[in-house]
Amino acid sequence: MSGVTIPSLTCSLFVDYVYLDTDERRRFAQVSHEYLIEQLQFTGDESTSNTNNKFKLNFNHPTKELIWVVQRDLNVSDSAPWGKQWFNYTDDYDYTYTAAAGVSGGAFALSNGSTVAPDGTDRQAGAMPGVAAGGANNVYVPVSFENGVNPVSRALLQLNGHDRFSERDGKYFNLVQPYQHHENVPSCGVNVYSFALRPEEHQPSGTCNFSRIDNATLQLTLSSRTVSGGSAKVRIYAVSYNVLRIMSGMGKRNKAAHNSWLPSRLQFKPCRVNSVMNCTFHRMASVGCI
Repeated sequence: MSGVTIPSLTCSLFVDYVYLDTDERRRFAQVSHEYLIEQLQFTGDESTSNTNNKFKLNFNHPTKELIWVVQRDLNVSDSAPWGKQWFNYTDDYDYTYTAAAGVSGGAFALSNGSTVAPDGTDRQAGAMPGVAAGGANNVYVPVSFENGVNPVSRALLQLNGHDRFSERDGKYFNLVQPYQHHENVPSCGVNVYSFALRPEEHQPSGTCNFSRIDNATLQLTLSSRTVSGGSAKVRIYAVSYNVLRIMSGMGKRNKAAHNSWLPSRLQFKPCRVNSVMNCTFHRMASVGCI
């Protein structure tokens, strides 16, 4: 990033060690053991300048959640007047205002009974036209700034050509899904779809096994402001389960394409959703299908 100076940092690391006795050390060295882990899958961002888009989901393993964002190139451009907003995932600039200067002249003394309505505007050059009124110079016309909204107007997930749900408004993925399955709602423009009842818990409560899905796509309809005058980057993430095996001091992740490698207490039972097998699972101890 040109024009950005990264300061030097001083870091410290705090570590808790667990010491094993002789028998425990021998068992860990000689007997294989497995751990259920979570993985974040990301296949890279995709550029688009179209309102209607279809993205192929090249993911594997039982996946409990999909997360996607769309970011205008102008939001992070070095040359744009309001650019360099690296975490702005809306369809417009963040106009959170910072005062450019104090009162430079033409100030008025306010007496009791006067009404003042702050509007967050300032005298930044070129932002507002100057007006002369009542003998006072530089009386500025207030301007109302509105920040952007979720770039995703509508979204649809398809698994092997079947709709996982009917096409829904972007607010459903930005507000409703996080409200139903998470403890808070993310920033505007962060979209979520959860296959799990409780995705924040480590114990699985539902997944979609993308290793069994031949063709998974996410269709996104973007707002016109997102792609007008430029392009945008689409980033889609998948939070998945895997098993880490430790044997003879070596560790590796399992690459099996089905869920039989999961410990028996964590295996999933497939249920039929929209005629698509293996698209959603629930734990054996759960009641009913998700």
